[in-house]
Amino acid sequence: MNSSHFEAFKAEAGELLAEFEHGLLQLDAAPDNTKPIESIFRALHTLKGNSRFLDFDDVEKFAHAMEEAFELLRQGERPFTRELGNLALLGKDLLHDMIEAHGGSTAVEAARVENLLRLLSEINQEEHPSQIATATHDLAPQHDDSLPQHADDQTLSYIRISLNRLSEVSNAVEELAARNGLLLQRARLLGDSAFLAIAEELDRLIDRLRDGSTFNRLKPIGENFNKYQGMIADLARDLGKEVEFIAEGVETELDMATLEKLNDAIVHLLRNTVDHGIETPEVRIAAGKGRRGMVKMLAKRSGSTVDISLSDDGAGLNGEKLRNKAIERELITADSTLSREEIFHLIFLPGFSTAGTVTSISGRGTGMDVVKRTIDALHGEIEITSEEGRGTVFTLKLPFSSAVVEGILIKIADRPFMFPLQSVEEIVDLDASERSRQSRHGAIAIRGSLVPYFRLRELFDEPPCQASDNEKIVVCSVEGRKIGFVVDQVVGECHALVKNLGSYLKHVDLFSGVTISSEGSLAFILDLQAIIRNAERRC
Repeated sequence: MNSSHFEAFKAEAGELLAEFEHGLLQLDAAPDNTKPIESIFRALHTLKGNSRFLDFDDVEKFAHAMEEAFELLRQGERPFTRELGNLALLGKDLLHDMIEAHGGSTAVEAARVENLLRLLSEINQEEHPSQIATATHDLAPQHDDSLPQHADDQTLSYIRISLNRLSEVSNAVEELAARNGLLLQRARLLGDSAFLAIAEELDRLIDRLRDGSTFNRLKPIGENFNKYQGMIADLARDLGKEVEFIAEGVETELDMATLEKLNDAIVHLLRNTVDHGIETPEVRIAAGKGRRGMVKMLAKRSGSTVDISLSDDGAGLNGEKLRNKAIERELITADSTLSREEIFHLIFLPGFSTAGTVTSISGRGTGMDVVKRTIDALHGEIEITSEEGRGTVFTLKLPFSSAVVEGILIKIADRPFMFPLQSVEEIVDLDASERSRQSRHGAIAIRGSLVPYFRLRELFDEPPCQASDNEKIVVCSVEGRKIGFVVDQVVGECHALVKNLGSYLKHVDLFSGVTISSEGSLAFILDLQAIIRNAERRC
């Protein structure tokens, strides 16, 4: 069998099994709702047909048996029961393992298959199987009881393309855009109207290519949301807690590469939320809350970013406890002056943990620092709001595309650098008195608030220059606080094709990547958190 055919089958089978599990969770939450039954049946039927095409007889036979188990539900002749749901989840896991077995990575015991086939047969005969109690999966409730519906009068065709190939196209388009920027600049300098018209038309076509290559890389976030439900249910059961998981904005799309890299970060946040945030039913009742905790994930597009928030109605963060634990672990000093937001961000420091004992879930001080590193690598940001006793909200702000980041191009000593656009709040003039001081740092009043600032020229060890009217302060939001950065010149907004720094420059911690400016030169993308840390050490 062609290995590429198997990989394509395996990838689609994973999506079908995820759709199958999502339908089960919806059905468990609302047994009278018939929409999930159709999605369950469709997923099983498609998997059965695909298996027949590749002569995977065992997968086809088992998928057919699962299909039969839901036929009476589909016809309205039998109600959905938790017994059937638990058995169906065991069947989903078995289908996954059977598919993996065809790839040679594992083996499936024949007795396991025969046992489940027998139980499915008993279910179909409306008997009560004696061994259904062995089905240990407990379905988590789900509020969103509607699945995306495809229009019946449209025929959609799909092909599978590897992410690497899509990335190659995106990279080529962005490099083409950078080269055309040079062409436009030269055409304007020459003053040739015909030449300029051609360059501008080419620029419009490149914009269309850029949009197309970007949207081809998008994937609904909901495909990842669904698989977290089972994990939360299992974790809550192990911890003796009751948790309701709600997902909204599942249709919001994000770059596929970002979704892949984001998965571990989301898992760590969810585990931390259920373990540390949600209380046990007894504690919640004593606090006047409902016995069941709530964890909600919400995704939405916000300009050039996608915001993913993870909220809970649990215990919230205790700022004093966080600060004391950080001092105890010598992560900060006792005289450190930190804002409320900065105290909350202590949980992202390596080795930080407030857990009293080490368990299989938490307590080693690992996990949350992984979240921070992942979001930083994706050129995103994390915001935290929390109220003790009421709950916590983590908001991840991520670029719409991982290949292209929108930014503000600036210059320091005639060299281009870029601020990530999602971090920039505003750009203000540096007044004459501050320009004449040429200090490494200072503060400026903006609408009644004092905003500290640093001079990038000084931080980059560039010699002082004569005060210029072009100097601006780029005000950014970094980890919940406003910080200004004095720059020599603001060039304007730009699209940036992000490239890694490579092994030669990986030790340079002031930059998160590099791109090609519209002038054709390299422009480093500023890592604002690292720059602030460096500036505060030098002040």
